[in-house]
Amino acid sequence: MCPRTKFTRKDKTLMISLDLVKKLIKEDSFQGSYFVELQMAGEPLIHPNLYTIVTLLQETGVKVGLSTNGMLIHERLDSLLKLDYLTISVDSIAGYEKLRIGGKIQKLINNISTFLLLNQKTVVDLQIIELPGWEKQLVLLKGLFPGTNIRTVKDCFMTIFQEVDKLPVSEQLCINPWVSCSIQCNGNVVPCCFSFWDDIIYGNVREKTLKEIWNGRKVKHLRKDHQTRDYEPICARCYMRSPAFLHTNIFNNSIRNISLK
Repeated sequence: MCPRTKFTRKDKTLMISLDLVKKLIKEDSFQGSYFVELQMAGEPLIHPNLYTIVTLLQETGVKVGLSTNGMLIHERLDSLLKLDYLTISVDSIAGYEKLRIGGKIQKLINNISTFLLLNQKTVVDLQIIELPGWEKQLVLLKGLFPGTNIRTVKDCFMTIFQEVDKLPVSEQLCINPWVSCSIQCNGNVVPCCFSFWDDIIYGNVREKTLKEIWNGRKVKHLRKDHQTRDYEPICARCYMRSPAFLHTNIFNNSIRNISLK
């Protein structure tokens, strides 16, 4: 299950095109960036040009990561083994088969085991969402995959689709508008990976360069709103502020741990 089953976009594009990725690269959109993660709504491993996209992005000098539900790992090993960083969302193992269409927990465990056996360079991060029973699942995963990064994140309306207005407003500052953005498959540039739909759109990279959009009026407006805590609804009730830093810390700590072994 992914959020696009509940929230919709006016543009019905399902996958980012290879031509759009090449356009971003040609315009030096990743200059000054260190990390690009392929994720958002949906499953990246179904993209037919995944290997080419990963290769082209790495040629720009950035680190490339990907977030997956893990069900197709065995089919896309060629692409995954090229990655610098891989997040596998195991939700809570007890609820995996309910949350993921076609999800089979034993298959997931086998897929993870296969990848770890073959992997030589990719930093692997197992993510558990704090659904009921997650504590036992954390113990289980640590036993199955010792030495692998395993983390938990709090549940939120992004996962179980609570109504936004029923959630408390967060007062914590988010600095994501200053350090990161996300690009939807239709080319819309949005504040972060939780902006699945059409609520906040900075601009579209099919019409402007990413640099123009990043320095544009809408981005500056959102930054001002965040400074004054005058959040948009989606930001006000977000459970994870500054998700870019979540991955930054995990990625850097992972590299550090590997270098110390």
